[in-house]
Amino acid sequence: MARLKAGLTNTQAEKAKPKTNSKGQLVTNELADGKGLWLFVFPANNKAWYFRYDKPITKKRTKFKMGDYPAISIAQARSMREEYRSLLAQGIDPQEAKAQAQTQAEQEQHRQRENTFYRWAEKWKENKQKRVLPDTMQKNWRRLEKYLFDELGAYQVEQIDPPTLIKALEPLARIKDRKTGAKDSDTLRRVLRLTNEVLTFAKNSGAIPYNPCLDVKDTYHFAGESHHPHIMPEELPALMSDLALARALPITKSLILFQLLTMTRPSEASGAKWREIDLTDNVWTIPPERMKMRTAHKIPLSSQAVAILRYLHPITGRSEFVFRSNIQGKNSTNMQSINRAIRNMGYKGKQVAHSLRSIGSTYLNSLLVNGDVVERCLSHCERNSVRAAYNHTDYFEQRIPVMQQWGDYVEQCAQGTDLFK
Repeated sequence: MARLKAGLTNTQAEKAKPKTNSKGQLVTNELADGKGLWLFVFPANNKAWYFRYDKPITKKRTKFKMGDYPAISIAQARSMREEYRSLLAQGIDPQEAKAQAQTQAEQEQHRQRENTFYRWAEKWKENKQKRVLPDTMQKNWRRLEKYLFDELGAYQVEQIDPPTLIKALEPLARIKDRKTGAKDSDTLRRVLRLTNEVLTFAKNSGAIPYNPCLDVKDTYHFAGESHHPHIMPEELPALMSDLALARALPITKSLILFQLLTMTRPSEASGAKWREIDLTDNVWTIPPERMKMRTAHKIPLSSQAVAILRYLHPITGRSEFVFRSNIQGKNSTNMQSINRAIRNMGYKGKQVAHSLRSIGSTYLNSLLVNGDVVERCLSHCERNSVRAAYNHTDYFEQRIPVMQQWGDYVEQCAQGTDLFK
């Protein structure tokens, strides 16, 4: 093999060809540059740099590929050779050091991929969706997709600080609130809250030492949070009269009454399934996956709610859903049909489907019913974490007479109509 004491020149490296053996076959030509650096010219005329050395412990002669020529120039190859010789002088195997560096680089690339805001948002979503309704999770994820991921999705989570977040939110911050006309919209408030949930989740998982964006909300001027509008209990007779005269479908009217009587959320009422109903003990058990807080909710049914179910059973009893859709027979009635019916009755801005339960809560609280019992009627969990740790009752027995008392009031308000015929 050729040995060049002065080292290879650029011309020699460029013009080097594979060797021909005694049989006329092309074989690899190995050209020494010195101090362990070799240029191999293979039969296919491709070239690569190799480093030959004695392993520090075993002293076994070995070599490894440094890279291809001319992608790696002579100067670069020599610089790498000196780095390897320095490692050998310290008793470090350069091949093992290179493999370790490659592993660390791959681990760092993986860490960076896993540490983006988008990836932490995915992890947050996976955790959060166990505790919220699918529709809620879908809306929240859509907000992040629409207003944040394009700007911040690829950022490392530790790179997100208040100025970075505020800049990313600039387009959304220019949109006024549709309802209040306030400079900063409710959507902006929600996106900011979701962002902080993701960052706090990353912090709790050890990805960042703290969430620096918790006070970004103080940059904006949000209007006061508005609650769902609802009428007062004394106005319920007028609502019952209007409902009786409304041009809504009979099943929609029944759904409104059933939601009102059971003090449930629109999605919980519209999605009621016959298998959840026990008409022997007059109990409706909503499974965890259909509840906002992902906890099963057992509801004692008033005689008025039972009457609605018995009226519907001959009509929808063979289907899965109590309030079967007239349009899509295999599905439940759309919960938005309640809001449409209420608006068409002239209650726009005064009453919405979600706050039908607020009428019942207001009425029961006016009667000085135990507040814990009323909260459980609304399927609200104990907010005091210390108290919640010790108070595991659902007040079911106490709720039986309370729900009947509420049912009696609703029926009383409907006197003179055919709603409870």
